[in-house]
Amino acid sequence: MTFLYNLILVLHFVGLASLLGGVIVQAKSPEKGVNPAMLHGALT
Repeated sequence: MTFLYNLILVLHFVGLASLLGGVIVQAKSPEKGVNPAMLHGALT
């Protein structure tokens, strides 16, 4: 059970990192929208 908890926790942090990475890339882009990194991070 501890392994499953740790696996879900790591996946949560990976999704959060992907979401924030997409936001940082989006901040530099002239046109705003949802990029694939943000979408996959939110779904994760």
